[in-house]
Amino acid sequence: MVLYKRKPVEFSSPPKLPSNVNINSIEVWFIKETGEFFLNYDDYLSRLDYYNTRKFVCEYTGNSNNTFFEALKEENQELKNVEKHFSDALKEPILRFVNFSTIPRLDSLVDEVYAKFKNDFFPGDIVTLKLTENNEKVKGLVREKARFNSIKLPTGETREGYCSYRVFLLENEVEITYYKKNIQKI
Repeated sequence: MVLYKRKPVEFSSPPKLPSNVNINSIEVWFIKETGEFFLNYDDYLSRLDYYNTRKFVCEYTGNSNNTFFEALKEENQELKNVEKHFSDALKEPILRFVNFSTIPRLDSLVDEVYAKFKNDFFPGDIVTLKLTENNEKVKGLVREKARFNSIKLPTGETREGYCSYRVFLLENEVEITYYKKNIQKI
């Protein structure tokens, strides 16, 4: 959403059409990017001048001093960039973590999310595995993830929690079970 004075831009409401006029004979002016249309050319020009002032801000990047159309284009590019580089498998866990987080500062929250998820893998992630037999590195696709919580053993010791992954090896098309150590995200 493009911002103007730190608030989302509000589009003008559609004008009321006269009831006694044939709709096909009405002349209208249309702004494609906003979906607004005008019955009066002066209103159209006034709105277009407003959109061409350099007072708009891209919400995603925070870049200011843009026209509305430049800010909208920048937002669309940024949104495509985020969707392209942000793994679908990570979206749900990160959003769940952020939703239930009580960290008040945004920069602290970003650091916390990074620390928690930088070494975590999810189905759909492409990873590099270091096979223990010969230290060979192989690419694989995470198919399944199982998380095991820490438990207290009858001896009184506590076994730490860990993750197990079902990984499809791309080179030789074999599926293996792999544990958290020696796995890296590409």
